[in-house]
Amino acid sequence: MGIQFLELICEDIPFSAMVCNYVDADGLYDKYLTEERGWTKHLFPTTTSMGGAVGNTRMEAVWINY
Repeated sequence: MGIQFLELICEDIPFSAMVCNYVDADGLYDKYLTEERGWTKHLFPTTTSMGGAVGNTRMEAVWINY
């Protein structure tokens, strides 16, 4: 998902939304999905096999606007 999605979801949308993503190095999601815009962030450590690596530990982020 890119900047267009983040700009769209940050508009005054008439519904509740949840956005999930791994924590990104550049903090793009954190720049858009802020508390000032009504978003709350929750972090969860996860283990994935992404990239073929077994036991790869990553941080999952969930942003909610409700």
